[in-house]
Amino acid sequence: MKRINNSVIVLSLFAGMMYTHAQEKKQLSLDEAVQLGIQNSKSLKIDAAKIEEATADLLEAKNRQLPELKVSASYLYLPLKPNVDIRLPGV
Repeated sequence: MKRINNSVIVLSLFAGMMYTHAQEKKQLSLDEAVQLGIQNSKSLKIDAAKIEEATADLLEAKNRQLPELKVSASYLYLPLKPNVDIRLPGV
């Protein structure tokens, strides 16, 4: 049992050393690190979405502030001449 545990540990260490060389190391300058942080920041993306939402709400409020113009019309035509005789008493 102890022999199996030692061999498992040795194999896992050997496999771990193989994978450490698989990744490429890259030197970043401070500006590049800041730029990558800004691009991948979830909180900054959420804040940008909130700013866009607030801008849209502001434009909607401005559009609601403008006056609305409504026009309606009606026309009535009677082809007959009305025969109305109004007689008031005392006139």
